[in-house]
Amino acid sequence: MHEEWAVQYASGHNPASTGFAAIAVDPRDGSIYMTGATSADLYTYYETIKLSPRGDTLWTSVVQDREYSFDVAMAIALDSTGNVFVTGRMDYPCSRWQSNPAGLLN
Repeated sequence: MHEEWAVQYASGHNPASTGFAAIAVDPRDGSIYMTGATSADLYTYYETIKLSPRGDTLWTSVVQDREYSFDVAMAIALDSTGNVFVTGRMDYPCSRWQSNPAGLLN
């Protein structure tokens, strides 16, 4: 086994405090989705990113809920049309993104 590529992701919020808890791969095109948490301003937020099969960042999404200060994404899933579902610990039970999001869907 050999490494094909490696990428170090630096969040725009606080690169030192970003960690990913779950990963999913889209079987249609090999895109990689990762979700977890990032910290900023004493709050922790959901952060989800989409990578190309080569490891290039295609998009990032951060869900910020300042009413609940410790939001942590713990699971990610894809459906057959490319929608991305993320869930974890926060006020909202589940979030959905389109594979090329213009914004958060609910």
